[in-house]
Amino acid sequence: MPSTYHLYQGFGQISPAESGTNLFSKCKYSVVPTIQESTINRIYSFDSTSDYLTFTTTGMVGYYDSQFGMRGVGSSRYILDGSSPTPNIKYPSSNYYSTGVDSYKTGSLYVYSDHALQFRLDLQLQANDGSAVGSTYSSSNITLTPKQWTRLEITSAVNGVRFLMTLNILNFNSATDSGKTFYVDSVQLEDKRYSTSFHNSSTRGASQIEFTLPKQGPDYTVVAWAKIGNHASSAAAGVAPFFTLYNGSTDYATIQYSEAVTKVQAFKDDTDPNTDFATSALDCDPGDLVFVALVNDGLNLTIYAGKNGGSLLTASQSTDFSVFDTIMIGRNPSSNYMNGPVEQVLMYKKVLTQAEVQSIFDSATPLDYSSSTDIVFAYGTPSTLGTSKAISYTGSGSYRAQERTVSLDITSIAGASSFSEYTGSNATHIVDGSDCVKLEKNGFIATGTDLTQATIYKVTDIWEVTNAGRSAFVFKI
Repeated sequence: MPSTYHLYQGFGQISPAESGTNLFSKCKYSVVPTIQESTINRIYSFDSTSDYLTFTTTGMVGYYDSQFGMRGVGSSRYILDGSSPTPNIKYPSSNYYSTGVDSYKTGSLYVYSDHALQFRLDLQLQANDGSAVGSTYSSSNITLTPKQWTRLEITSAVNGVRFLMTLNILNFNSATDSGKTFYVDSVQLEDKRYSTSFHNSSTRGASQIEFTLPKQGPDYTVVAWAKIGNHASSAAAGVAPFFTLYNGSTDYATIQYSEAVTKVQAFKDDTDPNTDFATSALDCDPGDLVFVALVNDGLNLTIYAGKNGGSLLTASQSTDFSVFDTIMIGRNPSSNYMNGPVEQVLMYKKVLTQAEVQSIFDSATPLDYSSSTDIVFAYGTPSTLGTSKAISYTGSGSYRAQERTVSLDITSIAGASSFSEYTGSNATHIVDGSDCVKLEKNGFIATGTDLTQATIYKVTDIWEVTNAGRSAFVFKI
């Protein structure tokens, strides 16, 4: 006699194809991987213990402090000795350094002290022949908050090949400031018009995180949150991709913020005419939290975008973009990177309505794979905190109820016969009954809803004999 069984689908964690250096930082809800471009640090000393000797000091003595630093490798410790009324440190030495690259330059470092000392960071550039270009570019005058690290940063307004960066201690009073100690760490000079995260080496490879899924096609919705990086400032005017749905080098769809047009843009590259459209003006600054959604109903791409605490903008355009099998996180194939954290990348196997997208945008708590049975992929969610993994229906080890029951006969067997087309020799049971039409390969059948007590079977193959009906092979878990 047939019995009633409950249907489940399998899911689990999947690992990305990844490369480069992945830092972690806070996005909207949690700490997640930061997708960042490659960089070269022109100041970094390979032997971090000798940085205080490499740099040129005036009015102080320097030491290496192996017990105190931001990056776990110690830092340079300086003691003001009163030998100069204008103490300073020159980077990388007292001479200009040639980078070999004619570009904007951005310098940055961190300072710590128990005292409210005042600092300013200066940057000067030269052409390849040693002639001065531009002027002296200076940060704001910073008064340290005692007992915390403070960042100083300066970007040039012109291109240059050679540079000299100087950290100045301001308003020095030999009577009261002599003997005071401060620390410097994470010194970096980049050939860019903006800064990126410090890297404790001369060269950092770009962060690349991407996941491969079976071919996906409409209908679907993909949503995400991200924090905009420094390259999307008004001066740098960069492009910040949230994610890319990739099918090939000329067949992909990217949703990205473009500072040059201050809009979120959906761009679909193809050998056919491209799809390229954008929301109305959405002006984002570095550090802004931005939500996006991309909806494909098979005929049109629709985008939604909004800054945290703001309102959603939307736009739509017809498209021929159909299938993809790769999700790139925080980058596009044109080598643009978010330079910030990306989280809550959720793919739904249906077109969400505007009200449903609005609900996700308004959610006070993070969503996860279990938030909806329509979610088939989830990255940067509570289930994968502290990792670069995602959860997907292509994984295994967990079960999602389909909220459907079937009536089946399940019979124990000794195994498929030698001439059977059945491909899984580990079958323990065979299933028949009219509800076999409701089964799916790699799906699960359970005797109850309490999976700690239920008997569970995995469907390994389904066959249909003409005029006789379907049967399925399963193995008992």
